Amino acid sequence: MEQKKNSSLLYIVIAVLLLGVLAYFFASSREVKYQWWPSMEHAEAEPYDFKLLEELLKTSVDSFERYENKRIEEQLSTANAENSLYVFVGAGEPYYSAQDAEKLKAFLEAGGNALIVAIEPSDSLFYTLFESYHCFYSLATDYRHSSMSSKQVLAGFYADEYDEGENAELYPFAYKTGVKDTGEYYWTYIPDYNICSGDEPAVVEAGFYQLEAGISDMRYPYLFAMEVGEGRLYWHSNPIMLTNLYLSQKTNGTIGYNYLQRLLEPFSAKKIIWDYASTTPRPYEYPRSPQRYDKPPTPMEYVFSQTALRWAWLLLVAGAFSYALFGAKRRQQQIEVLPKNHNTSLGFVKTISRLYFQRQSHGLIFEKIMQIFHSHLRKRYGLNIKDWDNLAAQQIAQRSEVDYKIIEEILERYNSLSSQLAKPNVTMSPETLNNFYLLVQKFYEAEEARRKQPSA
Repeated sequence: MEQKKNSSLLYIVIAVLLLGVLAYFFASSREVKYQWWPSMEHAEAEPYDFKLLEELLKTSVDSFERYENKRIEEQLSTANAENSLYVFVGAGEPYYSAQDAEKLKAFLEAGGNALIVAIEPSDSLFYTLFESYHCFYSLATDYRHSSMSSKQVLAGFYADEYDEGENAELYPFAYKTGVKDTGEYYWTYIPDYNICSGDEPAVVEAGFYQLEAGISDMRYPYLFAMEVGEGRLYWHSNPIMLTNLYLSQKTNGTIGYNYLQRLLEPFSAKKIIWDYASTTPRPYEYPRSPQRYDKPPTPMEYVFSQTALRWAWLLLVAGAFSYALFGAKRRQQQIEVLPKNHNTSLGFVKTISRLYFQRQSHGLIFEKIMQIFHSHLRKRYGLNIKDWDNLAAQQIAQRSEVDYKIIEEILERYNSLSSQLAKPNVTMSPETLNNFYLLVQKFYEAEEARRKQPSA
């Protein structure tokens, strides 16, 4: 009897386990399946698409216009631009033509604002906005943005930091590869050496992300602002932060929505222009109409129409190719590959700044300023000056065409301060260091103003 009772209990346990397994598979089959690859498509409901962003922007303003097929050059108007915000969002760079870039520049100069959210910048737009000597211009000619691999980053805004200090709010973004799974993602940032002081239009770091919550943790700038005429252009290089996964209150609470509101805070727009057309390349346009058969033959067509000339041309090409392949190769000297020059000036400045805050040695910063000035003269004008005397001032003024009095004042001030610092127990005050820095900066500004003057 006892054995029969135990067997019945075993059957009951097995039946309960089977029902549990069936219930688990039934519930799993009813779960919504998502595509967790960051496709970043418009009007799609996948986690890493932009459908929710478009809906939120549409409900936040009085007027919302979507560019579906026509390009910027056909639709974007400068009328009432000061109340409008142009928005481009996409995984790749915006496909602007030269005419599109000029139209967008005119829109900005008229007081309009633009928010471009893309990993890579538009070559056409950067060629239009910046001169070739502008540091940001290099982003359009070289692949100079970088990325940091991490499961989560904390995004913030520099303006909040300046206003609130250590209490500036950070917005967490964790990359997911499933409902409960996380993975590594390459978060884009732009290195500091792409931003140079004195560039016009000036480019300002507006947003950053960091890997840890500490105030001293390394920061990676990804959001940039620049003034163009009466308007402002913002470039956001991490479009994944504005996808459905992070803007949905169901999956991310109010964090993504608060981040979006903070991102749009600089713009007081009553109308938003959502540019979907520029996410796809333009169809190829033939530069000329198809040739007609009644056109006169070209010289090469005539050569190939004559048997003798055709063979003579082919023999000439074959002989030239054979000479280049066998004859020239034996005489060619080995060409050494020169290493690519890297712009490390901004990294050097950051190192010097760190020394300033750690050691509080104003004399050290004073000497570094003069070393940079000396290096600048040597690289630009070929001047290797050993003694900072009147002869050196005359040479600098002759080569740089900067006012002699400015150079003379720099050298006199440097020699005077150097002699004072050589004495024991003598330190330099912050005011003295700042005045000397401004004096050297005056030389750079005069030099830059002379370079921008049109040649006679």
